[in-house]
Amino acid sequence: MILYFTLKQRARISCDELRTGCDRLTQSGERPRIFSEPAHRAWCCFTSQQAAEKALKALGEHFRHPLFGHNLNVLLNALATYIEIPPGVREACARLNRFYIPTRYPNAFDQGAPVDQFFESDARQALQDAEEVIRFVEAAMGAPRP
Repeated sequence: MILYFTLKQRARISCDELRTGCDRLTQSGERPRIFSEPAHRAWCCFTSQQAAEKALKALGEHFRHPLFGHNLNVLLNALATYIEIPPGVREACARLNRFYIPTRYPNAFDQGAPVDQFFESDARQALQDAEEVIRFVEAAMGAPRP
């Protein structure tokens, strides 16, 4: 019983922390700055991928199935054993997966820095995708456990 409570509490806290971060971006006026400054766009794309990854791993903890790795599609496939994954969440994760490496490594592209490769539309879509994954995870946290 103690292990169950600890895992459930840890998963809920992780999800709450992610939601707080997204809410802070929405309410603080940071979004306009993120979208207007090229350096912030790449970072926004990367952190959106990270938020989705952490949310999915929190859901794995909720189902007592620790998840490892960074590929969101692989994490979703592992979670599909416990819960149905909506197509929109799968698509959001597929888009976010594309940001994991190229947003962080200066040599990810043969020319130019990551900051030069991402646009306002990329940052907006990444934030929307991360929020969709987080909403899915929050709803799933109320799902019955196997």
